[in-house]
Amino acid sequence: MKNLSKEATAIFLTILSRLEEHEQSLKQNGRNEDAEALIIDANGPGSGIMPLVVKRLESAKLGGGEVAIISLAHHAASIPGGFRDPEMRFMVNRRDGEAVIPCYFGMDGCPNPAYGEQPAVLFEEGRVKEYYPRKQAGQTAFANQWMKNLKHQQNL
Repeated sequence: MKNLSKEATAIFLTILSRLEEHEQSLKQNGRNEDAEALIIDANGPGSGIMPLVVKRLESAKLGGGEVAIISLAHHAASIPGGFRDPEMRFMVNRRDGEAVIPCYFGMDGCPNPAYGEQPAVLFEEGRVKEYYPRKQAGQTAFANQWMKNLKHQQNL
């Protein structure tokens, strides 16, 4: 599976560190850190840039170790129920250094629903069930650029 580039990984780890600080703060205040996403909105309402919603989803087994699944999504709050534009999910493997592996791309509002949900890795009972190398490589290329955009949009 393809990892993010070094530059994109560094940006992702900045976001992950903010998520971990958020989770720790919630835990210290007696709140359920699993239930509350981190919202990064450096530009404020009316800026035209959607906030970034960051959430730890689950863990999965990969290559004899465990990876965390982290979701990053732009959500249009003005639309009831939200609107992903896009959402990506990443497997984070800290056992082998800092490997960040894209595994899912989703975007609401696509005319063809098949384009709106694109898992590159399917999980079943916490284990990788299927892997689509071409999809995952394409998601990695997109994520490498998206991380650079997020850095500038959210002042990371």
